[in-house]
Amino acid sequence: MIAEILLSRTKAEAVENVLDFFLAKYENFWDIYATTEAELAKDLFSLGLEHNRASVLKKAAETFLNQTLPIGFNDLIFLPGCGDYCANAVACFFHKERRIIYDTNTKKFVRRVFGIEGKTEVEYILNKLLPNENYVEFNYHLLDFGSLICGSKRGDCKKCPLRDICEENKDAKKN
Repeated sequence: MIAEILLSRTKAEAVENVLDFFLAKYENFWDIYATTEAELAKDLFSLGLEHNRASVLKKAAETFLNQTLPIGFNDLIFLPGCGDYCANAVACFFHKERRIIYDTNTKKFVRRVFGIEGKTEVEYILNKLLPNENYVEFNYHLLDFGSLICGSKRGDCKKCPLRDICEENKDAKKN
């Protein structure tokens, strides 16, 4: 859960640089609860949005310590600072629930390959693509594919195994 909060609106590479230090210093929610928001923000400075992240982590720690541990999406979605992405990611990756992961990378993949834009439409396609088995691995691969192949500004169409069916690549060939 901590990693998912840190990943919010941040590239995985940036979080990787901070995560080991952070988890060594704050081994559990008790450690986060016992420190100040200012100290948390200082430790998260390199990620940006440090005050927001510190506040969310403090609220999550307080919630975890005052309740039984959430076990799935329906419990997680109500935690402070845990929106759809965080709740779906934790439910899928840690609790092995069959959940779609809607984030920048998966949205980019669907937008480029299928030519679809809106959140509801993208979530519909993600649900159609999500297999009944091996969905954890599928989600990891889709996140990586969206990040590494679809890229942030332009996709790397030459490396893309889907370039022949990709709507964005078809449009690029027309122009």
